[in-house]
This record gives sequence, structure tokens and C-alpha cells, in this order.
Amino acid sequence: MKHFSCDACGKDLLAVGELRYVVQVQIKAIGPTECLKMPDLDQNQLDAMAEYLEELERSGDDGSLAAASTAIPAPFEFDLCPNCYRRWLQDPLGRDPVRKWQFSAN
Repeated sequence: MKHFSCDACGKDLLAVGELRYVVQVQIKAIGPTECLKMPDLDQNQLDAMAEYLEELERSGDDGSLAAASTAIPAPFEFDLCPNCYRRWLQDPLGRDPVRKWQFSAN
């Protein structure tokens, strides 16, 4: 039997029988957009792709980004209890430092 606990507060989600929310975060690197120029349109894209593939074969590089410093991690997945899920919806990036500290009203 699998064990599910809230990744934010540690609450056992199966023992309570509550809903659990799975939050998936996917990261994509988006480079700066450039305008197409006439030389780009005049270039034969099939020839350019063939040259690129030949260069990859010669270099022995498989073309993956795994070894690069800009490698993109796999999607993250978090299990949250209903309370932590509601808090996450209100502040998904954790920017509100006041919410992180719950002080008593003494």
C-alpha cells in the first residue's frame, strides 16, 4: 500500500481519508524571440538541418541537454492536503512572507 503525506505540512493523507491534491509544476526554458529576416527565409531549412545532424554525428553528441548547465529538470509533483492546497492557490510562488509565520495574538 502506498503512503501519501502532504509535502507541505507532513500530514498523513491516507489515515485521515481526506482528498489529496497533486500539484504538478513543469519548467520550460523559453529563449528570447527574434524576428525573422529575409536571409532566414531564403535559407534552405532542410539543408541546414542535414548539416546540423551531420555535425552531431561527427561530435558524438546525442543532442540532449542533460549535460548542459541549462538542463531543464523533470516536472515536479507535490501531494498537498486540502488546507495546504488552499494556501498554495492563494500564494503559489510563496511571495507573501506574512503567511509563512503564524504568530499568536498575545
